[in-house]
Amino acid sequence: MLGAPALVTGLNLRLNLAGQTSRPKIGRWLVETKGISSSSEPDPGGGLWLKSLTNAETGHEWVVPAYAHFAFASAQSRFEGLSPSSGFRLAGEQSQTSEKGATELRLDFLNHENRLKLSLFCTSFPDTSVIEQWCRLENTGTEKIASISRFDPIFLVLRGPAEELQVRAVRRDQYSVERWPIEKELEIRGGSWNTAEHAGFVAVENSSIKEILFLGIKWERDWAVRFTNGAGKIQVSAGLIDFSHDLMPGEVLESPRIFLGVAHGDLDAASRSMHDYLWKYVSPPPLKDFPWVVYDIYGTENVDVEKTLVEEIDFAAGLGVENFYYDASWYEGSSKRGTGDYRTSDWGAGLGRYREDRKKFPRGLSYISSYAHSKGMKFGLWVDPVVVDRRLVPNEIPSKWVAQYDGKNIELQIEGWEAPLTQICLGNPEVVEHLKSSISRIVDDFQLDWLKWDNSGLNFGRENVCNRNDHGHQKGDGGYARVRGEYAVWDHLHKIHPNLVLEECGYPSRQDFGKASYCRAHWLSDATFPSRDVRKNVFSTSYLFPSSYNGAYVMREPEAMEQKDPVLLDTVYRSRMMGLFGFASLSLLGDRVSLFPREMIEAARRNIPIYKSYRHLLAQDCYHLTPPSGSPEGWQALEFCTRNGSEAVVLAFRNASTQSVYSFSLKGLQSTARYSVKSVNRGSESMRLGKELADEGVFIDLPKPEMSEIVLLKQV
Repeated sequence: MLGAPALVTGLNLRLNLAGQTSRPKIGRWLVETKGISSSSEPDPGGGLWLKSLTNAETGHEWVVPAYAHFAFASAQSRFEGLSPSSGFRLAGEQSQTSEKGATELRLDFLNHENRLKLSLFCTSFPDTSVIEQWCRLENTGTEKIASISRFDPIFLVLRGPAEELQVRAVRRDQYSVERWPIEKELEIRGGSWNTAEHAGFVAVENSSIKEILFLGIKWERDWAVRFTNGAGKIQVSAGLIDFSHDLMPGEVLESPRIFLGVAHGDLDAASRSMHDYLWKYVSPPPLKDFPWVVYDIYGTENVDVEKTLVEEIDFAAGLGVENFYYDASWYEGSSKRGTGDYRTSDWGAGLGRYREDRKKFPRGLSYISSYAHSKGMKFGLWVDPVVVDRRLVPNEIPSKWVAQYDGKNIELQIEGWEAPLTQICLGNPEVVEHLKSSISRIVDDFQLDWLKWDNSGLNFGRENVCNRNDHGHQKGDGGYARVRGEYAVWDHLHKIHPNLVLEECGYPSRQDFGKASYCRAHWLSDATFPSRDVRKNVFSTSYLFPSSYNGAYVMREPEAMEQKDPVLLDTVYRSRMMGLFGFASLSLLGDRVSLFPREMIEAARRNIPIYKSYRHLLAQDCYHLTPPSGSPEGWQALEFCTRNGSEAVVLAFRNASTQSVYSFSLKGLQSTARYSVKSVNRGSESMRLGKELADEGVFIDLPKPEMSEIVLLKQV
């Protein structure tokens, strides 16, 4: 318990509260970090005021004092903001500090009429511009609280005028950066079952004064950020949607965690502020030489699979690949069609088994793993844990694990596939424990360094969300329970295998901040060409996670396989060398990289050493020198710079522009420092001051359309 007034030394959390916490009087809580300050106080009649939310470095005020912090809807009541009419009264407060120095303030409120306890949590991260909020509801009575459909941990009233504000967000179904005015109503959604709409990074921008307030939703799907502009007020709330839960006596319900941050500047500045918070307090520790050059391969052939794979491991090691992982069709009973056509490859056959196919791998996957390790490479496998071959039910997969909708098993049938498929429910605690055990076992048995978790193959639509009431979840909260179950498995895997790279794959899972504590890699898209689209994907997602997380691979595509010009093949590679880079050969071993045209392999040998020379910068500060879709002249360019400005790399692409020379003003460098500036294309090197590079820029000359350039800068 804290007395009043009190300063918690070294925690950057100032709590000014008069009286004992069990009987609070009028007081004030000031939660502040290096960059953001939030001030709240209890109302004498009950409830809670948000008095201020400011950029601590510029003093810009973002909110109008108002009842805030929580919005709620159930069969019994509905309100926005903790006003006296909400029925909640402050009952106590406490704080605790994490190992990294983040401080969590907890405020408890009681609603005596409805016998409901609300706990609001606010965490400050001292050397960032970010705070995090979430809430917990507990039924302290003897009657259920029916049909809770809303419990938003974010509710506030923005300071206007509305016409000066715009909302920015990144779509994750087609990777584009979007912008909207705040008119009457605006809702940014994360997508629903097996669909992806927007990523959980939503920014409110006042471009006239270069101030940004941003939110980050740590939840995979079924969330929304709502803006309502009416009666002279701009209300903002964030929380779950498409959700209904009966809170039974003694039960607890927890919201997603949502972070709030501020920045001065443009969207890049807000993104860098968020990345700083993720890097310091959320992301798993960096691994040596990451991002690795990777090779993702699988085949559905039925002969010489092991022999071919061993030969390809030899080739990959010689090429400079550092992580070799086998994708679908490694498990017993997997497809042996060998058609090479994704639509008929039938990789769902045998899904649900966590033992290797000994017909394909007579010496077992442990042998393949050991062989890859003997060549100095990492080794990994693919899993699609939710989808299973229906023929395994009930003998190998219990019927009670299968997801149902309105009493019928949810069946998945992909045209051209032989295997009938179904999905198991991650909202079921038994399924969660089964996946923890099964996946952990294959990590140990096959000495895995990498695990690709895919959520592909699921049907679309709300009718594919399990609504059984005998699974440990209720009829209306199957999606919520499924996300919590998936996070529980990821948390388990990360805790017992802290150096395992967990890769996120599949449309509903893209760019999920809820997995940021465990995930080190994101597969961006199965659409891996043309290169300009790949670049747009990488440019857009670099606002979300550091580019070192975001994967785009070279595959057997016409754009690459039919090209003979070395400088244009360089562009193919460099388009994928702005993030996690590698190769993929999916469905048919005949598409493997060793069988690429000679010119493509030569381009790989030319570019991989260059990539390894700057890849450490891809986790550093990112500057978009052109918009993701390109400049008005058609060029695209990204700069990655160390946070102290000592080193940078620029990747520039002419595209189809008629303009052959472009000057880019560089950012993040030290103005008085001298830098070596090296052109990879020309092999030339010059010395320039940081101020010159910022004011005059670096000139890039690309005589052919679709050419590219890499410029390496290092302080001397």
